[in-house]
Amino acid sequence: MSETKITYYEDEWFDASILNKNECTNYIELMKKFLKDGKYCPQRGTVTSPPYYDPDGSDKRKMRTCSYYWELTQFLNKREIWLERGRVGETRYKYIAPNNCKKPEEVEKKGQEKGSDTNEIIIKGKNNEEKFRLKSDQFGFSVGEKKREEIFDKHPYGYLCKLVEKEKKEEKDRVYGVIAECIYHTRTLGGGFLWQVDAGTQNGIYEYNSGRGKPYIEDRVDLTLLEIKHLFDWIELEMPEENAQKKEAVDLFNRIGDETKNGLYAKVKKCKERPGVSEYIKWLLHFGTFENYIKFFCFDEFVDSKYKTWMPFDIMESKLVWNDKSKSLSWDKVVFLEDPTKYKQRKKYSVYHPDRTAAELEQMIENVRIMTLARSYRMQKVIDGTSD
Repeated sequence: MSETKITYYEDEWFDASILNKNECTNYIELMKKFLKDGKYCPQRGTVTSPPYYDPDGSDKRKMRTCSYYWELTQFLNKREIWLERGRVGETRYKYIAPNNCKKPEEVEKKGQEKGSDTNEIIIKGKNNEEKFRLKSDQFGFSVGEKKREEIFDKHPYGYLCKLVEKEKKEEKDRVYGVIAECIYHTRTLGGGFLWQVDAGTQNGIYEYNSGRGKPYIEDRVDLTLLEIKHLFDWIELEMPEENAQKKEAVDLFNRIGDETKNGLYAKVKKCKERPGVSEYIKWLLHFGTFENYIKFFCFDEFVDSKYKTWMPFDIMESKLVWNDKSKSLSWDKVVFLEDPTKYKQRKKYSVYHPDRTAAELEQMIENVRIMTLARSYRMQKVIDGTSD
């Protein structure tokens, strides 16, 4: 059996002349130079803006040199076959990549169904009618620009740089390498969420995604999954089925919070009324359960699948280890998220708490890198047909 290989999308668009101009031999070296010189040594010849593009970016030039959406739609269409087997009678969706995405030459000759002229994936349902449109967003953290230090310092990468500013050169260089590796590896197939586009919302995308960078989520993948889990919890509570198990779930849900009227159930129900959320829920209904959502999108290593609670693990408190030979992760320490109100209170749980250590933040960033790689290899096996 041939070795599974994943695509690093930075390699696809990257211009070698940028490397030569900055006397760097590869992308990671250039990113390390940006993290070092762009912030701490502002001088002629330094890198003054992040040397990367998100593979989900809207720039058509980038999209023509990046196969991200093409591979993503191949994955989604194969996962629909898996979902259909478990949800008899559910209409299978068809996902169509944007027109400007790079397509393998041998496939393009056969002709492709017309997609969007933007970086949107079109979803078609029964009778080939358009149902929804999706956009992707990488769940690595934002880098920011060094010429705007106040912004850079408020992102995990920049904040970590700030924490090691007074360390020895060797230690700073090592930390810059950890950040650069994370950025590089999260620019793979497993590094993104999909959000439904809704023309009635700001930026033409499901409004919740634009709030991921704000407290309390702070762009964290674990807390993002927890919020999605809440939406599925709400969907289940709204279903008309009446039985003891459902009643227990409702009671448990309402107990999270100070009072029922201010509890999580009420908050999620109110959230439903926000622009775009109702449409997003319609898309989530296609998966039926949070468990199906997790399995469909290969988030298996991100949650408690062993005891079937499906609770995301805490990327701040856990410690993951990557085995490059087997292309898999293992847990040196695993801690799952708890009552979400605990995280909404922030305080000591915030990435930017004044007592946050560089070691803690570095481990969180390394966890994100490892999780992304594990998911990328899972997704690639689906595309290759070596896993369903």
